[in-house]
Amino acid sequence: MMMGRFCGSVVILMLASYCLGISNRMICEPAQLGNHEQSGGTAQIILQGRPGKRGAVGPTGLRGPRGPPGPVNEEALASLKQAWTEGRSTTEDELDQIRRRLTHIEENYIRKELLELCDLIYEEKCFFLLMPESRVNVPEAEAACVRLGGHLSNIYDREHYRKVETLIRSRSPTAHKYNHIWTGMTIDAQARRIRLTNGQWAPYQKWYPNRPFTPARNNVGIHTDYDTGSSGTGMFDEHESYKLLGGFCEKALT
Repeated sequence: MMMGRFCGSVVILMLASYCLGISNRMICEPAQLGNHEQSGGTAQIILQGRPGKRGAVGPTGLRGPRGPPGPVNEEALASLKQAWTEGRSTTEDELDQIRRRLTHIEENYIRKELLELCDLIYEEKCFFLLMPESRVNVPEAEAACVRLGGHLSNIYDREHYRKVETLIRSRSPTAHKYNHIWTGMTIDAQARRIRLTNGQWAPYQKWYPNRPFTPARNNVGIHTDYDTGSSGTGMFDEHESYKLLGGFCEKALT
């Protein structure tokens, strides 16, 4: 019985190994069923199964030392700096040109609008006549001029007065045979002379017959008759509260 079991074990072992002899070794050497290592002349079977799950990520290690700086191409760097400087300069110059063009366009537009408003241009000044539906006193006439960017006007010389007189006559209301409007000038009652809006003496004055009054009234208007041959034309003095047909405004062109 025991001999039978022994023989069966030998047969099974032979299916998995081959015999190498008995001199300082095992009778049989294991067959290569997997990886094997040899230690002290003895072969050992290492059975390798499926790999296990990947473990958790370990903590980040310390930062290593900084490496030495790389080589610098000084010529290339200088070229880049020069290109950047020139590019920036060019951009600023272009922006300046755009700003100048926009300013020029805006000035031309404003000038065009202003010229359309002007009834008369004289000595680089724009003059325009306001004739509202109802009569106005001096404060009302001044406020109307200011709303259009101007103020009540002066008369600067004889030629200027002649042009203004023609303009006022041409705008006489059909219901009247005359026209009279406010200027911005005033009268010095003692000297009986006209002052400009800046306080200087007016270089030219042409009085309406029998004016100024005594004592003179403070503000100056201009009266014209529709008839060009009439002598009833000229400057007159009146209180600022008096209502006239309109106001004569001026505004600088520049």
